[in-house]
Amino acid sequence: MFFGCIITCMAFGEKFKEKQIKKENTEVFDRRCKMLQGLLGGYFDSIDTTNRPTVLDFNGLNPEATEKDFLAWIEKTLNISADKIKSDDKETYRKLNQAFSMGKDFLRQMLKYSDRELEFGPKELNSKKDVYDLLKGTRMVKDSSVKTGGLDTSVAYCRIAKATHIAYEVLKNDAELLRDLTKSFGEQMTSEAGESFYAPLTVSEKKEGAQDFFVQDRDFVTGTLEMRSKDFWKLMLRFLNRPEANAKKALEDGVAARIVVNKEKALDLVPILSNWLLESMHARNLTLENRNFFSEEQSREITKVIRRSSTEQNFTIEDSPTPNKVSSGSFSGLVIKGRVPNRSLTSGDTSQNVRQFEIMIVTPDNENDTAHNAGNHYVYDMKKMVMARTRLDGHCPIEVFETLLNETSNKTGIEKKEIRKWLLEPMEGKKPPIEEVNINNKKVYVSRPVIERWHSFEFVEDYIFEQL
Repeated sequence: MFFGCIITCMAFGEKFKEKQIKKENTEVFDRRCKMLQGLLGGYFDSIDTTNRPTVLDFNGLNPEATEKDFLAWIEKTLNISADKIKSDDKETYRKLNQAFSMGKDFLRQMLKYSDRELEFGPKELNSKKDVYDLLKGTRMVKDSSVKTGGLDTSVAYCRIAKATHIAYEVLKNDAELLRDLTKSFGEQMTSEAGESFYAPLTVSEKKEGAQDFFVQDRDFVTGTLEMRSKDFWKLMLRFLNRPEANAKKALEDGVAARIVVNKEKALDLVPILSNWLLESMHARNLTLENRNFFSEEQSREITKVIRRSSTEQNFTIEDSPTPNKVSSGSFSGLVIKGRVPNRSLTSGDTSQNVRQFEIMIVTPDNENDTAHNAGNHYVYDMKKMVMARTRLDGHCPIEVFETLLNETSNKTGIEKKEIRKWLLEPMEGKKPPIEEVNINNKKVYVSRPVIERWHSFEFVEDYIFEQL
């Protein structure tokens, strides 16, 4: 009798818990619908995007959404007028179709969505009917049991719409131009021996990829230079992982270079590069971020040298700035950052007046990307991919997490248990960036920053947040 009572109580407890979760689901659903209506109506425009949801935080349009709402969503997110959509404007649909294709490639290649998960909606976006068919599929349903082939169809349609949105924005904000500007930046930083124009670094032959250099008149200063424009998918990933969902932010430091040089030689090289940036490239807001690279005495000496030798004094040196919250592990390097006018990079017309750049200087023996450092950029990329999956779907499935884990281990040579430890266990008093939780009786992985942000908007059920 006693054990029967326990079983009855347990059954009652489970049913009560299920009812509570269902109640929470309904409340969150209704809240999201109201906030989406407010977002599209412009009620949040005056609020900073880091403190309120953006379109990427919603998993679909409202159930009663009509063609008028579809056009409002397009105008709000992509800044495309309703007239251009309704008139089947050729140039508009060319750009939309390009973004649609790139968005699907991003989901498939970078975030590991299967072909089955991407088979929903139109094959192309060539007309208003195609656009309406895609957005019609994103309409949310209260009853999550409405599924096709085991998938919640509104979520499936919505992730494709979001990826199209991100690709369109990144394309619009000069992702392709960025590659050309990065190449120009590298060409102006280097010259071949005997060339007539001045460049701070001399190379034996200009080529793609890493190249050895020396400094004219100081040939003891040698190292390796590599230009790095962020590839399109990385830019999309960065866009998706930023709370404010701003393409310009994702692209702002896209002109990037990496220099490998001994620290003693870096003492001579840094003033040379800084003077070139200030005098020849007309750099603005030049900042040297000393991240555990130079001693305080060395930083002071470099400041003196730059001030003595340059007529431009618009620069600062910052020692050990606050590390990126998403990164972990020790990092050693000097980062030279600033902005250069586009006229310093190209004679052609560009859509922005200035372009931000970043030159990373590290030593040959640095361990920033090795198995000894939890800040290894491959591990960091995996963390960002789980974050992106969480923002798109609310979680990352176990099988996808394991695929990413295997790939990261193969790329780095780090054992999977070590990567798992860095991602899922507290380190140095910090909470882990990724958590294993139970959602609808299924074990999945979620990004802590995404769930915490959503919880601040009351966008996520308490039973999920309480598992963090």
